[in-house]
Amino acid sequence: MKPHAIFLEIDGTLVFQGQISKKVQEAISMARKNGHYVFLCTGRTKLGSQNIPSIELDGAVMSAGGYVEVQGNVIHHSWMREKLLQQAMDVFEKYDIPYTLEADLSTYCDIDSVDHFIRSFQADMNNSEFERMKQEMTQVLNLQSIDTFKQSPVPVQTICFYVQGKEVLEKVKEELSDFTFILHGQSEDLYNCEINRKDADKGKGILQVLEYLQIPLERSIGFGDGMNDVSMIQTCARGVAMGNANPLLKEIADSVCESVQEDGIYHELKRLGII
Repeated sequence: MKPHAIFLEIDGTLVFQGQISKKVQEAISMARKNGHYVFLCTGRTKLGSQNIPSIELDGAVMSAGGYVEVQGNVIHHSWMREKLLQQAMDVFEKYDIPYTLEADLSTYCDIDSVDHFIRSFQADMNNSEFERMKQEMTQVLNLQSIDTFKQSPVPVQTICFYVQGKEVLEKVKEELSDFTFILHGQSEDLYNCEINRKDADKGKGILQVLEYLQIPLERSIGFGDGMNDVSMIQTCARGVAMGNANPLLKEIADSVCESVQEDGIYHELKRLGII
């Protein structure tokens, strides 16, 4: 079989509860031995991608297409323009919206918003559990305060934020129309969102990988589970939604495999003859 390029989202696709199953590890190893290429394809920055379990891959599309690496070579690296970034920060601060700036080597946020983020996962955790999780996040993401960023700005690739109320969200979307919005989830009236430059998305990063490796689009496969995977699923010749994926993603995917808990990547690659 001619070489294919396979692109994998991380959480809920490749990784479940911080682990990559033995079957999925086996599938990736077999695919690469069979001459195929396997890449991460994630909205995380390079820094945020470093805490996944160690596994041999051929590179990654990170920061929603803002950073692309193939076999150790960085083939694309871009950031938000300063004027665009400042516009977003001004809007978030005008509406008192907690936000996070994701850069290559640090993540900048209001420290109080980190507390809120952790509590949203497990409201009944005790103080020791809370402090442990906060310390882990601080170390993994190299968390810094927004004030630190304002004193010494660095290039930023992605902004994440929480909005209370649909009316406020619509105002933000209207005022930041130069960005691509991704809604990750909604809990009652709280919206978990991400914005990126309109010229940066996973699909564009995938096309850069294919061009670099001289692999035609028809030999590309993408696996995802969330709405930030839409461009990946639509770009790849075969877009695969996990069994645990957002129902809207399943509707646009070419196929739906088993869930991440059921080793969906393994079973789909086997059905496709990749392994």
